[in-house]
Formats: sequence, structure tokens, C-alpha cells
Amino acid sequence: MWGLPSMGTQRIGTICRCLPELETLVLGGVRDANDNVEYKSNELSGLPHDLFATSARLKTLDLSHNTLHALEVDTFQRLGQLQHLLLDQNQLRELPPDIFRGLGHLQYLGLGQNQLGELPSNLFQDLGQLQTLFLGKNQLRELPPNVFRGLGRLQWLFLGKNQLRELPSNIFQGLGRLRSLFLEQNQLQEIPPDVFQGTQLLDLGLDRNQLRELPPNLFQSIDQLQFLSLDQNQLRELPPNVFQGLGWLAWLRLNQNLLRELPPNVFQGLGQLRWLFLDQNQLQKLLAGVFRGLRGLEELRLDYNELNELPVELFQGLNLNLLNLSSNNISHLLPHAIPSRGTVLLRGNPLCHQSSIDVQC
Repeated sequence: MWGLPSMGTQRIGTICRCLPELETLVLGGVRDANDNVEYKSNELSGLPHDLFATSARLKTLDLSHNTLHALEVDTFQRLGQLQHLLLDQNQLRELPPDIFRGLGHLQYLGLGQNQLGELPSNLFQDLGQLQTLFLGKNQLRELPPNVFRGLGRLQWLFLGKNQLRELPSNIFQGLGRLRSLFLEQNQLQEIPPDVFQGTQLLDLGLDRNQLRELPPNLFQSIDQLQFLSLDQNQLRELPPNVFQGLGWLAWLRLNQNLLRELPPNVFQGLGQLRWLFLDQNQLQKLLAGVFRGLRGLEELRLDYNELNELPVELFQGLNLNLLNLSSNNISHLLPHAIPSRGTVLLRGNPLCHQSSIDVQC
């Protein structure tokens, strides 16, 4: 493995040509978890077309944290053994359609934190071994329908923090091994009903978009799902059976939406659910059996809503470690209305002016 100190493109080219047996080459900078510079990058703004002409054995190439504006179409054409390519945190605005042609062994491709506004159709079609693709923190406004064609082994796809307004209905077609998909912090207003069909998703991030409604059968085809984030959207209601069949779901985030009520059996069948976040909505009342069957639930957040009363049966059968009811309009509690074990938070309710209530206010 070689990590080169900050130097000019010409000197780097000389070193690459003198080390034909090199398998790992780090030309990018390194930052810690707080984004502080640990190793300064080479501030490369361009790459000679023959830079890697004698680097056929290269398996890992790190060009991240530079100032690359563009790449020549033949930049990587001689790197047929490459497995990991990092181009994150540059200033790339576009990619040549055939830039990744011949990289049939590539498993990891990082393109995050650039300035990409669009992607050529079939851009990744030669990357049949790719498992991880980072495209987050760009300026993508749309995705060509065939852009992910050929990625039959892809497992992790990161598309968050772009400017996507819609998804083609067949955009993920052929991604039969996809496990994790993150679309957070885009501008999605709706999701096609069958868009996830054919995937094997375990993790799905749709938070911080502009979703106003969910198709009733949106999640029906991904019944192995374990993590689902829908928080910070504009959802006003939920279809009654929208989560039906998600028996492995462990984490569900619905906080910071505009929900006023919940359908009676909306969580039915979610026996593995452990964390449910419904805080910062506009819930005014809850039906007695809405949480029935959530025997594995450990944490339930209902704070910052508009609840004024709690049915006696609301939390029966639950074994919660934490129930947060803070900042509602609850002025009185019926006997046995709250769980007798775990922690119950009731701060910011009119109830907390009554000293006889033995809860955390």
C-alpha cells in the first residue's frame, strides 16, 4: 500500500509508472469523524490520461478529497483488476458514459460529495461485481431509467442528500441483491407503488423528503425489511395496511410528519418492532387497540403531539422500557392508563401540575 504526500500531478505520474506492481494507491486526503484533516490531499484538479498506464495490478485507488473537475473517458481503462475506487469529495460535475468500462472486478465505488447533476444512462452496466455505490451529497435531479442496469450484485446504494423529485417505476429493476437503500433528504413528493419490487431490502431510508402520501402496497414486496425511516415528510395519513407483512421490522420512524390520527390496525403484525417514533406530529387521540400485538416494543415516542387523553387499554400488553408522552395536552390519567414498569415521561403536560402523579415531569 502506498499513500503519497502532497505533490504535483507530474511527480505522481512518475511514481505510478515506476511501480507497476502496486496494488493500493492512496492519493486522497484523510479526515477524522469531525471532518478535521488528518492527512492533506494532493489537491489534484486533473489526471493525465496515461497516469495509470502501467498500473494494471492496482486493486485499490483512492482519489478522494481532491479538486478533480473532470475525468477523461480512458482514465481507468487499464485498471481491469481494480476492486475499490474512491472519488468522493471532489468537484466532478459530470462523468463520461464509458468512464467505468472494463472495471468488471470493481466492488466499491465512491462518488459522494461531488457536484454531479445527472448521470449517463447505463453508466454502470459493466460493473457486474459492484456491491457498494455511494452517490450521496451530489446535485442529482433525476435518474435515467436504466442507470443501474447490470448491477445484479449491488447490496448498498446511497442516494441521499440530492435533489431527486421523482423515481422511475423500474429504477431498481434487476437489483435482486439490494439490501440497503438510502434516499433521505431529497425532494421526493411521491413513490411509485412497485418501485421496490424485486429487491431484498433490509434498510430503507425515505426521511427528509416531501412525501404527502404512501401507496397502500408500497412495502408489500420487501417483507424482510428491518429498518424504515419516513420521518420529516408531509404525511397526513397512513393507509390502513401499509405495513402489513413487515414481520421483521425492528425500527420505524414516523416522527415530524402531519399525522392527526392512526388507523386502528396500522401496526398489526409488527411483532418484532422494538422502536416506534411518532413524536412531533399532530395526533389528537389514539384508539385503544392501535398498539396491540407490539409485544417486542421497547421504546415508544409520542411526545410533541396534541393528545389530551389516553384510553385505559392503550398500552396494555406492552413491555416498554421508555414511553415518552411529553409536551402534549394531557390533563388527567385514568387508573392503569400508563405502564407500571419502565420509564414514562410526561413533561410539559397540564397533568404535571398535579403533585399526586408519580411520573417523571
